[in-house]
Amino acid sequence: NEPRSASVISLTECRLLSLERGDLERILRRYSSIAFSMMRILSRRLRTTMAA
Repeated sequence: NEPRSASVISLTECRLLSLERGDLERILRRYSSIAFSMMRILSRRLRTTMAA
């Protein structure tokens, strides 16, 4: 529950969505395929980071 920050520059016009933690948790419980996709991506990024 600590603030997160990121800087992003869009190459094209885009729309952003901000989710509260509880809302994201409800989505992930309802749509487990999204949760599994996120876990795969995070796992891949962690392996890449640890290998560097």
